[in-house]
Amino acid sequence: MSDARTIVTVQTPPGRGGIAVIELSGDGADEILRAAFAPRAAGDAGASRLQLGRIVDGAEMLDEAIVCRTAGGAEISVHGGPVVVRRVLELLTRLGATAAAPGAADGAFPAAHRLWNNPAVGREMLAALPLARSAVVVAALSRQWSAGLSELAARSP
Repeated sequence: MSDARTIVTVQTPPGRGGIAVIELSGDGADEILRAAFAPRAAGDAGASRLQLGRIVDGAEMLDEAIVCRTAGGAEISVHGGPVVVRRVLELLTRLGATAAAPGAADGAFPAAHRLWNNPAVGREMLAALPLARSAVVVAALSRQWSAGLSELAARSP
């Protein structure tokens, strides 16, 4: 249905949770989303607006979802059970998206960000954050967004 430049990746850590956030990005994201998502309200929600609906595989409803369209695709929030997440990923890949391998998000972020003193540290932080298992680790990683190791690296010769 779409080309291989449409990527799907889970942004939340693996396992059970209240929600799972699945990112769909690339040229075919809108087309794939139209096939997989049935919004409750008619009309286009527009970028950065939340839209409630259902993830559907033909006549079968896989889960209720909240979708936030972005400039390059969409963030899909589904219930966080591993079976639901797996089924939604299978659907999106069957519709034409390519599943990102674990750790593939490292290269998915821009080479520079206005808040990053060191883009490489920022990319590593974003890749490690979903794997954090405690509040202390989340705090330490989050500090890397614009400080900590980024500042140290910026001062190094």
